[in-house]
Amino acid sequence: MHVVLTRRSLLGAMAAAAAAGCDASRLGDRQSRGIRKGTARIGLLSSGTAVAPDEPPFAAFREGMRVEGFEEGQDYDIAYRFGVFDPDLMLRWAKEFVADDVQVIMASTTGATQAARAATSSVPIVMIASHDPIDAGVVKDLVRPGGNVTGHSLTGGDLMPLQLDYLQQITPVRLLAYLSPSFPGYGPSYPA
Repeated sequence: MHVVLTRRSLLGAMAAAAAAGCDASRLGDRQSRGIRKGTARIGLLSSGTAVAPDEPPFAAFREGMRVEGFEEGQDYDIAYRFGVFDPDLMLRWAKEFVADDVQVIMASTTGATQAARAATSSVPIVMIASHDPIDAGVVKDLVRPGGNVTGHSLTGGDLMPLQLDYLQQITPVRLLAYLSPSFPGYGPSYPA
């Protein structure tokens, strides 16, 4: 049997595993307090434009949750919010998640993670693909992030030179371009 692993499905599976770890105890807490099954909520905050819930990353997330023993609609519900590249809208959605008592916020990018972190210091936040969460001001350290943020980082300031060194070892590069979206930052050391 061959399994095709795409970047999106990998990130979705990693996010599901991280969310299941954060969410499992809180799901149990709600159930032990007598709150009916199915009321646990996950807030998924994306900085991009709206996509259908059956897209590969979301489908991979639900599959990862199923593997952990949680079924959508029975054990949890997902609220999807899309910031359409507007930091103020992402912050508004993150605050709405907190007001709606979600048990965990899944943040798709650095901007979404920053918005969620600005909205709460108590609700667990799982970053799916944050560029540099240390410089963004959302975690203290990649190994021990501290606070309420955990998840996956695409790179870190300390890792960039190592990645470039590996690239040079694989194939010598004379010219390299790096593109990154620019958002107004919510962290003090992550300017636009």
